[in-house]
Amino acid sequence: MNIALNSEVENFINSQVASGKYLSAEEVILAGIRLLEERERIYQGRFEELKSEIAIGVAASEQGDVVDGEIVFSHQQQKLQQRFGSDRDRIFIADDFDEPLDDFQEYM
Repeated sequence: MNIALNSEVENFINSQVASGKYLSAEEVILAGIRLLEERERIYQGRFEELKSEIAIGVAASEQGDVVDGEIVFSHQQQKLQQRFGSDRDRIFIADDFDEPLDDFQEYM
């Protein structure tokens, strides 16, 4: 198989070989393919998990075992309030919080 690579990809491959991490361009390409294979396995596994979770949710809703979204959000808000509510008086946001920092003036 012959593959044409653009100069950016070719330069990257050559830099990886020059760094000593790989002995050849073929090793760099194979490493990239292995990473792609692994990513695809992870995505496929997660996709199967999501399909299973959806099936569980659909079955529960068909049996009438559902919770109103407003109740869920209210419960989560209460949990956050319990967790962080006591810190409210200790958090201070300066008046100039959203003003640009002097250190970054040269970039603006």
